[in-house]
Parts: sequence; C-alpha cells; structure tokens
Amino acid sequence: MKKRLLLFSAWLLGTCAAVAAGVRTEGASLGEWSQDVAACQALAKETGKPVLMNFTGSDWCGWCKLMDGSVFSKAEWTAWATQNVVCAWVDFPREKTLVPEAFRARNEALAQEYGVQGFPTYLLTDAAGKVLWRGGAASEPTPKWFIGELQTGLVLTLTHEALSKLDLPAEMRERFLKAKSAWEAKNAEFEALKAKFTALEEKAARELEPYLQAAQKAKDDGAAEAEMKAAFEAAQKKAAELREALLKEAAPLEAPFRKLLKEIEACKAQLGEFAHEIYN
Repeated sequence: MKKRLLLFSAWLLGTCAAVAAGVRTEGASLGEWSQDVAACQALAKETGKPVLMNFTGSDWCGWCKLMDGSVFSKAEWTAWATQNVVCAWVDFPREKTLVPEAFRARNEALAQEYGVQGFPTYLLTDAAGKVLWRGGAASEPTPKWFIGELQTGLVLTLTHEALSKLDLPAEMRERFLKAKSAWEAKNAEFEALKAKFTALEEKAARELEPYLQAAQKAKDDGAAEAEMKAAFEAAQKKAAELREALLKEAAPLEAPFRKLLKEIEACKAQLGEFAHEIYN
C-alpha cells in the first residue's frame, strides 16, 4: 500500500509539474494557461470568450495538484477549453520564482479584489473582469465533471440575444429562461438573507468596540493591574452577552437559510441539465 501511495504521489507531482511547465508567462492563446492576465483579458475581448481564472498554489496546494493531474493535464480538457474559455493562471507558490516579479503584487491584488480565501478557486469572468461563476475542486475530479460545472456557469450568462443565436427549440428556450429566472430570484433571496446575518454581526461588533477600546486604553496607559483586569473582564463579559444575543436573533433565520441553500442547489441542478442539452 505504501509503495502504491508513493507511486501515486510521484505520478501526481510529475503531472502537476508538466502542467506548470506549460504555463505561459507572456501573451495568451486559446487552449494554454497564461500568467499574463492582461493578455488573457485582451484575448477574451477579441474572441468573445470568458476568462477562466485559476487561483492556485501550484507547488504546495494538494487540491490544486489534484485538479492539475486529474483535469487540466487531460486532452479532453484542453480540447474543450480551446473552444470555450481563455485560461488565466494566478499562482501563489512557495517557490516565488515560479511567478514573474511583475505579476506578484498583481496576483495579491486580484485575490483581494475577488475575495479569494482558499485554493484552488476558479472564476469565470468577462473581459472586463466581472465574475460570472465561482467554483472549486472536488475529491474525485474529472474533465467531464469540471466541464459540466463550467457549462452551468456559462449557461447562466446567456442573454435573450445570445439564446436567439442558438439553434434551440422554442419550448426549450422558454423552459431555460424560467429556470434561470428562478435561479436569479433564489440567489437574490439568499443575498438578502445573508445581509441580515451581516447586519447582526456588524451591530454586535459596534456594541463591543467601546469595551475593547477601554481595555486597550487601560493597557496602553499602564493602568494598575486590577484596573486592566477589570477592563478586560468587562470586554469578555460583553462579548459573551453579545454572542448569546446574536445567536438568539439569528436563530429564526437559520431554517430559511438552509431551505434556500437546498432550493439553490435544485435550481443549479436543473440549469446543469440545460447546459448539457445546449452544449452537447
């Protein structure tokens, strides 16, 4: 078993190295990964194809390496990507020389701009950088699975005008528009509900802030140990009270939140079926 695991690890690392070795550092062309995001966006504008941004830690992230070895190194993926997306490689390796110095600060700025908090993160964007779809890795990824995910993302971007150019039966077009409207409505509900959670958290943070400031001031002013202890205990007590109040206020939102997540997944599954019909 140990020998098999070692062989698998060697295969995966070798495959990932091959993917990384094929990443361009200048310019962009269809079917190839490129670190030159500006060139990728220019090519997207020229071709009308979206940009697939791959936020990766190429030399350390296990999930990234799994996707590289199981999806991006495969001919099935390359053939599909060449026809449908422009591939941008936004890397955060431990070996800094893997990324040209000119791109390092830009990569950090892109991660901050798009709220990337884990690797890998995949974004479909238009040529101007607007996010059309966001996704991640899977435990047993295949080109077919990832292409299906991207197709669902692509199908959500179809406008009435774009639909009219596709050779689709009128009945199917109407069903798709209805499913897309349902998806958009559920996501709007989700965002509104999420905003309520955020508002509760921000309210709690505002109420706690004076207690934290008083504790920090006592420490900065070199107050007596008893005074500092009292200030920090008051802040801890207030934090516990606010946490309890927050959980109580948020409790009525939990059931609708879970229900919405299930409904959104159902909408996504339905749109995935349309994506398969449209693109296959």
